[in-house]
Amino acid sequence: MKNKKHVIVIGAGLSGLSCGIYLLNNGFDVTLLEKNPSVGGLCTGWYRQGRYIDGCIHWLTGTKENDSCYHIWQDLGAFSSQEDLVYLDTWGDFIYEGKTISFYRDYEKAEQQWLEVAPEDKKEIKKFFRMVRAFTKVSLPMHKPTSMLSLGEMMKVAWMIIKHPSFLTTMLVNTDKYALRFKNPTLRFAMKNAQPGYGNLFSLLFSYATIANNSGAVPIGGSKAFVERIKNRFLSLNGRLIVNANVQTINTHNGFASGVTLSTGQTIKGDYVVSTTEPNYTLDVLLNKQYKVPAIQKRKNDYRKYPTISSLMVTYEIADLGDLPTIVNFPVEPLIVGNQKVDFIDIRNFSYDAQYYVHNNKTTCNTLFHQFDEDYIYWKQLSKDKKAYQKEKERIARELVERIETQFPQYKGKITILDVFTPVTLERYTNAMRGAYMSQFTSSQPRLSSSGIIPHLHNVYLASQWLESPGGLPFAVASGKWTAIRICRQEGIKFNYKKSSLYKKATI
Repeated sequence: MKNKKHVIVIGAGLSGLSCGIYLLNNGFDVTLLEKNPSVGGLCTGWYRQGRYIDGCIHWLTGTKENDSCYHIWQDLGAFSSQEDLVYLDTWGDFIYEGKTISFYRDYEKAEQQWLEVAPEDKKEIKKFFRMVRAFTKVSLPMHKPTSMLSLGEMMKVAWMIIKHPSFLTTMLVNTDKYALRFKNPTLRFAMKNAQPGYGNLFSLLFSYATIANNSGAVPIGGSKAFVERIKNRFLSLNGRLIVNANVQTINTHNGFASGVTLSTGQTIKGDYVVSTTEPNYTLDVLLNKQYKVPAIQKRKNDYRKYPTISSLMVTYEIADLGDLPTIVNFPVEPLIVGNQKVDFIDIRNFSYDAQYYVHNNKTTCNTLFHQFDEDYIYWKQLSKDKKAYQKEKERIARELVERIETQFPQYKGKITILDVFTPVTLERYTNAMRGAYMSQFTSSQPRLSSSGIIPHLHNVYLASQWLESPGGLPFAVASGKWTAIRICRQEGIKFNYKKSSLYKKATI
């Protein structure tokens, strides 16, 4: 490209890295600005007491070679082969009243187990696994924005929905209510708790089908190693990365941006600006509320209708772990977390990746508590008193250990707390609204989505998982790619990219 256009990308999470890589591949000059010392955004990990703590990937969607997201991971250099991935045997085990329901990766094995545990629910079990089989055939169009799909591509998506109407109907089915269709208490417990309270049946089916279809795996080394590989791809293309660069404002005049100003006072000029921070932060802070995107602001202003999902995570070590399932869920004596009374917990252990997570026969594990808007308000207020904030985190960690030891007496005295983070931690690190780690997460309201185009602002784009429901890593990288496509189109050039070795070079 003659006279290379310079694009400033704010935020070196997955959306920013993805956007930067695709723009570099199309001849643009890219400067990527990250406010933290390291890249990744929400896709990150850190060390406490010499132990690695993973803060993100439970499973990576799109690891199967014919999956619609697979070629994006290949473009980004996320993993080089299947040897970089671990396929877990189960999506989760649920223990209740002495019986276990397992979401095995082998869904035929799972179906057989469920029928043995809950023969009285045979009809609903058969129906559930018919939907799972249908969802293994889901292929979301990730190669370009929906608005740019051809008529043929739109018809293909429509035909997929017509063949499998559950793709739409399950979006409006709350998992709490769906669980009531089952008579067996163990199966009801599993269905209710496989997704958080605002979750819908579509999310449950899509997530489980991803695992059952062998398209969901965990990258070796966790989120930090995963995102470092993507960062290295960006740098190998001569992208410019600046860390500890906190953007204060996007400089605009008469509907155009000229660049950004950092908190240090430094100004960086650019022909385009792409902000991959949480959209409300971009609109309210970086653009000083000068521009509006109604769908995004509606979600912020009415959180009871469009709840935000955040989390509190406790990470700990267990000595002499034994054969504890990788992900196990069980009921407990209620404990208070934020504003919620929690009556079940999960343990996720990382023994499958011993090089990173097992030291001196001690295995790193974590427990994730879902938190929502009212919980965030509680933690935000409490964090103003550092001693009280720390004391409350310690209480939750202590009571969690007590409940684990009650369920598994063999671990008594063998659990060491490593770290606790809250929604306030997530907000501080990422500027995410109310400490959210996912986009809109509700079954009772229509989805609120955005193209990332800001009305009346001609060379600034939004790109992030926050633009689509329910968000997550695939939407994060796809959004970065789609923004690169839009900039190429605005410049009047064909978008070129190389897919994995299974695909030919393509243009849009």
